[in-house]
Amino acid sequence: MSLLLLAGGDSARDRQHPFIDELHSAMGYDGRVPCGLAELTTALAGRAPSGWGHDAIDRWTATKKLIQAAGLPEDWGTCKTCNGHGIHPDDLAASEAWAKTDPPNGPGWQMWETTSEGSPMSPVFATPEKLAWWLSENGVSACGNMTATYEAWLGMIRQGSAVDMVSDGHSVMSGVSFEARGDAP
Repeated sequence: MSLLLLAGGDSARDRQHPFIDELHSAMGYDGRVPCGLAELTTALAGRAPSGWGHDAIDRWTATKKLIQAAGLPEDWGTCKTCNGHGIHPDDLAASEAWAKTDPPNGPGWQMWETTSEGSPMSPVFATPEKLAWWLSENGVSACGNMTATYEAWLGMIRQGSAVDMVSDGHSVMSGVSFEARGDAP
């Protein structure tokens, strides 16, 4: 489904995703994605692809329509273990018992991520400079291996926060590195 929606989103912009080219090449096919895929995926998703293509909501809607069109049971493809909840029953009680923990009060500097429920990403340090050094040396980032320099981390700590990741249309970088460039809005 994802591949079909990817191709349909690209078809709407009269282009073809490099992944589709690689697939075609691997299969010995050198043609373009058939015309009309944008119309097909728009009908399946219930809306046209956005500038980024079809999203997870479109994928869900299209999958449900295909299951219905195929005459399959409504729950076809749903995980029988978790019943589509995405949490294994063995972990469900712990997940439901989880309680948010706020950063501790008191002296010290510590990096917390707030992309999810919030959790510490570093030990506690006595100064912002020591925290910045630790972050730069340990490659801490919520978005994989992207990190930043000591100076960039120190600037972010003094500012108070930064987004996880930024794309400027040419590259992807950590929000800390982006903020350090000085041209952030």
